[in-house]
Amino acid sequence: MPKAKYYAEEAIKRNPELASAYVSIAWVKHIYEYDWAGAEVNYRRGIELNPNYATAHHWYGILLYGTGKEELAFKILSKAVELDPSSKIIKCELAISCYRLNKVDRGIEVIDDALEIDPMFLLALDTKYVQLEAGDLETAISISEKAWEQYPDQPGYLRLLFYLNWKADNREAALLYLVELLDLHKDTIQRFEIAKIYLTLDEPESAYRWIQQGIDDREPLVNHLATDPMFRKYHDDPRFRELFKKINHPVYVD
Repeated sequence: MPKAKYYAEEAIKRNPELASAYVSIAWVKHIYEYDWAGAEVNYRRGIELNPNYATAHHWYGILLYGTGKEELAFKILSKAVELDPSSKIIKCELAISCYRLNKVDRGIEVIDDALEIDPMFLLALDTKYVQLEAGDLETAISISEKAWEQYPDQPGYLRLLFYLNWKADNREAALLYLVELLDLHKDTIQRFEIAKIYLTLDEPESAYRWIQQGIDDREPLVNHLATDPMFRKYHDDPRFRELFKKINHPVYVD
């Protein structure tokens, strides 16, 4: 990340109006330095220089919903989809924004568009069936099992199968997938993903240790737990709040 930032700054020295360089700096500030204000300034500058740059709107939207600015995130991500309608990951981020705003019907519409592009796209399956809670769980489990068979080296499908079976009250199957996930991939999956699993199991003390590890490792998406509605019941817990105060998360800074 420091190298990425260095080269982006060098690019700006050569071309002060290079939108993508400002957006790259913003991304580093956002997901690595936890410099929320600095990230927003650079995202806005990138969009100002190139209003048609979909990635700028995409990443800025992620910053916005991750820091509790849900309505603006929805607007910015809608623009990103308009600019790049073939991008399945941008559609997923818009659907996540819909989930956070309880715009379920719109979210399902958007995520189904993403799944038309790729029916086994992990983030789309997770967004539809785990976050938006749309569709039949048994169908989701069947699709995810096929996806895991096709991509056996992708731990995300095991994680997804844990969540889907847990939601379907197939607790024994869920725990078997969890054991396999941790047995095969405990050293490679992100720490915050393990934290999410412990929060799902309602074991916050273990989850908080993994959140701290994710923060220490500068994991790119650990900060999203701070505002994820799925774990809203923990958001007022002083220990949860203290974790995100340490990185000056805007929602938790006094």
